[in-house]
Amino acid sequence: MKLLRKANLHIHSTHSDGLLTPEQLITLVKTAGISTISITDHDTLSATHEAITFGSMQQIEVIPGIEFSASFNGQPMHILGYGISIDNKELNDLIVALQKSREERNHKILHKFAEIGITINAADLKKTCSGQIGRPHMARFLLNRGVVRSIEEAFRHYLGTGGNAYVDRLRFNADHIIAVIRKSGGVAVLAHPTSIDQNLQKIADILKSLQKEGLSGVEAFHPTISNKKSDELKKIAAELNLFITGGSDFHGSSFNPKKLLREIKAVTIPHSFLAELKNAINTVRTISQ
Repeated sequence: MKLLRKANLHIHSTHSDGLLTPEQLITLVKTAGISTISITDHDTLSATHEAITFGSMQQIEVIPGIEFSASFNGQPMHILGYGISIDNKELNDLIVALQKSREERNHKILHKFAEIGITINAADLKKTCSGQIGRPHMARFLLNRGVVRSIEEAFRHYLGTGGNAYVDRLRFNADHIIAVIRKSGGVAVLAHPTSIDQNLQKIADILKSLQKEGLSGVEAFHPTISNKKSDELKKIAAELNLFITGGSDFHGSSFNPKKLLREIKAVTIPHSFLAELKNAINTVRTISQ
């Protein structure tokens, strides 16, 4: 398979809420012809070393990445970090705090399920992932047990905002998340901005404010962003001197090979966009030294 000059910078593995291991992901992106990826698991870097190791064997470039839940003026959002140092103490302290909070949240969610007559054993959930347990693992458990007919139904009725077993998560302020990413030698990117608000003027205002805190880029290409809005986000990014990234936000909905290929290739970006990302990483690393 000839590798295309394409990148997918938003992928999740079994180390958070994805379906595939880092090794399986490398095999999949190789088959898809994608040449550069970033595994951006939620609140963990535990897949990074494995992904880089297997990536080097298959001539796949792996950029260290992570995805954090954050809050800005009370508005929930996600911040992506790229090029971070996996050994940075402040970054790892943040990850430990978030993972501890996630465990406490999981316990509360399982308790809520028990209150409505649905028993979910934490040990059984742990068998379904190699990393931390998240709501998608619970959704798959409900699907496999026949409690729901789809993952979407699990979130709609139980796990999503307003659901019978919903528990909100800990979110650090976006400025703190961005500062920690930069101190670790990485760059911060606002993920899937239209999930925050469909009004791009509001997004532009948020980007301006976050840029003052050290935000370097915006994810302009994502399955939830239309082509028209991608073009508008590119213009906003150019006006603010922010670089743009993109990816399929791959989790894997099933082990069907054809479906996995479609999902991993759903959104990719040309390699030409990587130059700005890498230049920004080099600039931050120079400043943080």
